[in-house]
Amino acid sequence: MTSVLDRCESLCASAASPDQAIRILQTCIQSKVTYGLAAVTYTPSDLSLFDHILVKTAKRCYGLPANFPTQAVR
Repeated sequence: MTSVLDRCESLCASAASPDQAIRILQTCIQSKVTYGLAAVTYTPSDLSLFDHILVKTAKRCYGLPANFPTQAVR
């Protein structure tokens, strides 16, 4: 979980455009989380935390405020 958080933080700090950052988020970070679903048993709270991290990263990549509706980002 910490590696996903570290990757998300470094992605937000990178010079990638918002579209590039979202593409990296979907292809690299999100796939890392879903790949582990077959091998690791995540609790519902773990899945909720992963979702929160990914949505927060997407908002930061697009420069959206934290209070922007989460459903609009998903």
